[in-house]
Amino acid sequence: MASAWTLRLEGLYNDFGETVHQAENRLGVNAGVCGPAGLPSPCRYGFDQRLALRRLVLVRHLDR
Repeated sequence: MASAWTLRLEGLYNDFGETVHQAENRLGVNAGVCGPAGLPSPCRYGFDQRLALRRLVLVRHLDR
C-alpha cells in the first residue's frame, strides 16, 4: 500500500537582468545630489530584476 502523503520541494529562479535609467538633475529639487554641487548632472538608478522562489509542498492523496 502506497503512502497517502507526498512531500515535495520546488524551486524557481528567473533572471531578467538589470535596467539602468537616468533622471535629470533639476536645480532647486535635487541640485548637487548626483554630481558636484552646482553642476547639474543626471542621477543614475537601476532595477535588478531577479526572482527566487522556493516552496515546500505537502500533499495528501484522498483516493489511497
